Amino acid sequence: MATYDFFLIPFLMDASMASGAIVLNLFAQNLGATPFQLGMLGFSWGLPYSVGAFLSGRLADRLPRRLLLTFGLLLYSGVMFGYSFCGSVGQLIALGFLSGLGSSFFWPVFETLLHEEDLGGTNRRMGAFNMGWTLGITTGSASGGYLMALGPRTVFRVLGTLVLANLTYLLVRSSMGTRKVAETDTLPRDDPLPPLKERLKFLYVAWVANFVMFFSRAATTSMFPKVARVEGIPDGTIGLVLSLINVGQGLVFIVLSRTSSWHYRAAPIFVFEGVALAGMLLLGFGRNEPAYAAGMLLQGFGMGMAYSSSLFYALSATESKGASTGVHEMLVGSAFVSGPLLAGLVAQKVFLKAAFYLASSAIFLGSLVQLAVILLLREKLAEPEG
Repeated sequence: MATYDFFLIPFLMDASMASGAIVLNLFAQNLGATPFQLGMLGFSWGLPYSVGAFLSGRLADRLPRRLLLTFGLLLYSGVMFGYSFCGSVGQLIALGFLSGLGSSFFWPVFETLLHEEDLGGTNRRMGAFNMGWTLGITTGSASGGYLMALGPRTVFRVLGTLVLANLTYLLVRSSMGTRKVAETDTLPRDDPLPPLKERLKFLYVAWVANFVMFFSRAATTSMFPKVARVEGIPDGTIGLVLSLINVGQGLVFIVLSRTSSWHYRAAPIFVFEGVALAGMLLLGFGRNEPAYAAGMLLQGFGMGMAYSSSLFYALSATESKGASTGVHEMLVGSAFVSGPLLAGLVAQKVFLKAAFYLASSAIFLGSLVQLAVILLLREKLAEPEG
């Protein structure tokens, strides 16, 4: 596999997933879904994804990765076709469990292919991968609202076919082996890697950041379409505004893929969490499309740093790459379990925009947990061994 494959494959996958998620949300609303049921759509995907990612990551260290990837994409494609035959919100929620399971056998396993012994090569592949899935989500989110005009059942069948085509391409390309990034393309690194215990500190901090940022994203994407429709925002505009999360994170991914200055530094994570927090507050207090657009963009900046940090440290801070990427994606799944569920509850019991204040609180509390982790591990590192 060449570097561009690490862009194209996740691009096609997330373009399918993102457009499908928008269409699924709007289709469920057409079927009469309540705010809580909209939250359950995310919950039904996130729970099996969280459990499945933890399992598939460990299996990737032991079993053929092509087998695991094939299982995941075949299952996910089948679910897309299954959505086209649903006639109730309950059926959509039920199929969501299988959708999450199929996804969980793709992302953690595919991410293990990004690792190279040279950190510059890993950074380049990560850059291609991150830009691929980000542009995929951006394309899918921006087009999802407009695709509703074709009819949701038709859209689901087209997406199921696209996932099958992506699987075929993946199997063909992976059978050719994986080409290492040329040394001239890698990033020079003057500083040696920190000791293992020190590297784990950054891994744990990045994992917390990854969880809280995906929690806020899950809460936002599950409730914003409802908020926007109540305020009279057209379906097409809803998708465009949501896509700005991905524009923001994509810009950060481009920068991070071209420098190693953020490696093994905690300050960038905290700074970008503050930026994301400002974005969430804009969503909560905003009353028009420009405010919502700015909030989504700032949230995307925070997402870009958190996800890159979590994935990079999962690949470089430990020996068990599959297990670490499994935890990395498990946290994404856990966020998609708790984020939509809790956002749906507070939106229904308090008021719609309470979901955005909940997400803001999660980011703030996450930063406190990170500080506690740093202080705790600093004390352990200071203790003499023996």
